[in-house]
Amino acid sequence: QPQNGKRYLPLISGYLLPMYLFMMLAVGLKFLGAEATFKIMLTLCFDIFLSISLYYILLSPVLLFLRRHISARACAMLWLLPNYLYMLNHDFMKTTQPIFIIHTTSKTVAVLSVVWLIGCCVVFLWNIIQHLLFRRKLLKNAVSVTDSEILALFQSQIDEMKIQKPKFKLVISEEVATPLTIGLSRRSTRVVLPQKHYTADELRLIFRHELIHICREDSRSKFFMMFCTAMCWFNPLMWYAMKKSAEDTELS
Repeated sequence: QPQNGKRYLPLISGYLLPMYLFMMLAVGLKFLGAEATFKIMLTLCFDIFLSISLYYILLSPVLLFLRRHISARACAMLWLLPNYLYMLNHDFMKTTQPIFIIHTTSKTVAVLSVVWLIGCCVVFLWNIIQHLLFRRKLLKNAVSVTDSEILALFQSQIDEMKIQKPKFKLVISEEVATPLTIGLSRRSTRVVLPQKHYTADELRLIFRHELIHICREDSRSKFFMMFCTAMCWFNPLMWYAMKKSAEDTELS
């Protein structure tokens, strides 16, 4: 429901789980030392990533059914619920005895952990670099929209959606074929139009669509899914989930 006059609100903050993990890492290194922090983070990450994998295994088969019977917005939110899986680390959520035990050597654990960490960093950095290169290519020769009629239509949608102090900009780029929005923060966000003629009605729909993306912070939701994919890079289901979550975000 609208709050504080805002018609469109973020689905679920895409930074909750990443911030929690980085906070735990920083606190551990500050007060516990590298060895103890490594053990704690390994346990924490294993619990969370096992939960993420199980969650998407259960969600994926029922996705088509859910798309028919619940709203597109609810479907988009379902992909983001793993943001709260860090809560499973609390003692009251755990069983008193382990369900099963895997016996292995500390050397094997160390080797597998290093392999996982290298893969995680490679996937994470690769996605970040790809995004930055795409953004640079997109905006390198982009120009601000100066047409007064287009700007008036854009402002009318901003006013209708009750967006306060908008910091994003409207630009035109020859590098895109369809309208899109790019940027994580409001200040760095650009609504990009291709060099193409649109009618006034088409522009209203385009602006409403892109402004809903901004208001709901969909770019941060996509960052969260990319973060999960980097963490679970060895799990092919995560790559499938990232693709399907993007589809539901657009449908919503």
